Formats: sequence, C-alpha cells, structure tokens
Amino acid sequence: MSIVQEKQLAFQVAESSIDVATKPSDLAEKKLSSAIAIGLLEISRTSLDSQHWAIAAILRGDGAGPAKSLRGTSGSVENIAQSHTYLMHALLRDDSYRTAFHPGQLVIPTCFALGQAIGVSGKEFREAVSIAYEVACRFADIFLPDVAFRGWRITPLLAPVVASAAAISLLAPRDAGKLADAITLSAAQMGGTLHTARG
Repeated sequence: MSIVQEKQLAFQVAESSIDVATKPSDLAEKKLSSAIAIGLLEISRTSLDSQHWAIAAILRGDGAGPAKSLRGTSGSVENIAQSHTYLMHALLRDDSYRTAFHPGQLVIPTCFALGQAIGVSGKEFREAVSIAYEVACRFADIFLPDVAFRGWRITPLLAPVVASAAAISLLAPRDAGKLADAITLSAAQMGGTLHTARG
C-alpha cells in the first residue's frame, strides 16, 4: 500500500467514524453508556486493591502511596492514561470486540486523563469516546483475524492509533483531516507480538 493509499484509508476511516459517532442510534447510545460505565467502574474498583493501586501509582510516576480518589491523581496525562489502562484491564473484566480486541482499555483511559487535563464537558467526552471506538473497531475489522495468525496481538497493535484517535477527538473535535493525520502518524508506532504469550 502506498503512502497516498494509506492516507486515503485513514481519511475514509476518520470521516466515516465521525459521521457514525456524531449521529448515534438509541442502541449505540446505550452501548456507549455501558462501555463508559464499565470502564470507569473497573478503574475505580481495581484501584481499591492496594497492590493494584501501588502498581498504578508507579505507572503514574507518583510513588506507591494511596490516594483518596482518581480525580486527585498526579502525573502527566500520558502516565495517568497508562495507569488507568492498567487498572481497567488488571482483572480482565473490560470489554471486547470480536473476542480478541479490547478497545475500551485504549479509549476510556485516554479520554478520561486528557479530558480532565483540558476540562472537557461530558458531551465532548462521550463524543470523543464514541469516535475513538468507531476508529478502533473499524481497524480491528481490517486486521482481524489474520493479524493473530501472523503472531500479533490486536490490542497493543492498534494501541497507538486508537489512543491518538481518542486524543485528537478531544483536541480537535469532528476534524476528519486532523483525525486522519493522527491515524497516519501513529500507525508508524504499531506493534505487539504474541511471542511473550506463546513462551
């Protein structure tokens, strides 16, 4: 695939994801509400376990001390998102798409951490989550199931693209050009082999 074709694909995914996410059906709204609730619940629930909280604190970069709430956490946006991703996935109770892919652990922590940092509204948060989920699932549809047979894990493979889509959906809402640029640039960072899982 040429660079021009990659850019065209990224723009098509960006434009169609924004279109679908900004005009959701009632069922899509219910699923979005469930995904957000499950993600934030898992982050909160897992943070109550002192061992998981200590690991999350190290990922955040603020030591292993307990905190009173997730809103009071310190660290960079990137470290907080990474910490929340760990908390969301630690007990393996997060969402899945096509069995193998966990889009929520990439979307919700990114939107939550960045959204808090820049002060977005609940509506802006929901729309960014919706767009990022659309991007995530569209790329999963492109790669699955072939990618697993070639030795790659789909969630870490798509992590850069999905996290970038989530971030740009908050920073430049409904801008298909910037979303396509974020997808194209972040695709260069894709990776995540099954080697460690296979031993």
